[in-house]
Amino acid sequence: MLTIPRDQPLALTGWEGGAETVFMDGEGGWGTYYDLGQVIREHPESDWDGHTITASSEGGVDGRSFTITYRLCRDSCESAAFQRPLAYIVEAASETWLCWEWEGNEADIDGFMVSFHDMSREGAYFAVPVREPGRRCMLLSDISSTWPCGNSFAFRVAAYRGAQESPYSNEAVWNSPECPITVQVTFETIRTDGELPLTNRIFGRFLARGSSGFGLLPFRTYRRFLAPNSTYSIMGHIFEPTNSALEVYGAERCNCYAPTTNSVIVGLEPDDTLNFSADSSSMSTPWHNRSPIRC
Repeated sequence: MLTIPRDQPLALTGWEGGAETVFMDGEGGWGTYYDLGQVIREHPESDWDGHTITASSEGGVDGRSFTITYRLCRDSCESAAFQRPLAYIVEAASETWLCWEWEGNEADIDGFMVSFHDMSREGAYFAVPVREPGRRCMLLSDISSTWPCGNSFAFRVAAYRGAQESPYSNEAVWNSPECPITVQVTFETIRTDGELPLTNRIFGRFLARGSSGFGLLPFRTYRRFLAPNSTYSIMGHIFEPTNSALEVYGAERCNCYAPTTNSVIVGLEPDDTLNFSADSSSMSTPWHNRSPIRC
């Protein structure tokens, strides 16, 4: 807590640095402690309303940096204009609602930003603005007309004014209804063509997809497990040898990986279409193998 005159801007400095060789505790051994630069900012009184501020450092060694988020609040953040909402899911009258509580002054904000993402996939949140400061609930069907079955979705809410936002709420999780149809897809064999480049490192993936989600089997292996114009058992000739090499040589020396199964489960809606494919590439030249896959 700081006390400063109202007409004096608040100066903020943060840094992280070293660029020294140090001994790490435990089994870390010797390592390098890099200078990540510093953040220097001045904030006038208009910034002290509790909205989230993001800043990145400058001047780090070899372009290294760090990013911080922080809030500045007059008196206390509990009474600031940009307070953190509380989000939750409500099921009523055969409908599902996302609701939130917020104790700030509605005259200080333009509305709320509702964000959500599919928890089964990595990726960014999708944002939907609610331009009604007095609103506290919305139907999930208003956010999206179709929700993939059998998935979990996380929702969060922030109050906003212009480009400024409050801290995000907690994540409210909703599980969509189970898929009426589930299909197990087993990738058994793959045949390479004569154009497979004979480079050392090979990347690949097997993919099965329906409208409600997908199953993915990525791998990274070596030329000795794949050759041109040959038919392979995906599990016996690719995945198992790759995992054996990983176990013997370790992740750092092997720099390879493979799934421990050659099957995926995909949820489908009635009249849905199941799509599947195999894609691979070498270190230098991509090749896309969509020749016979037995499923």
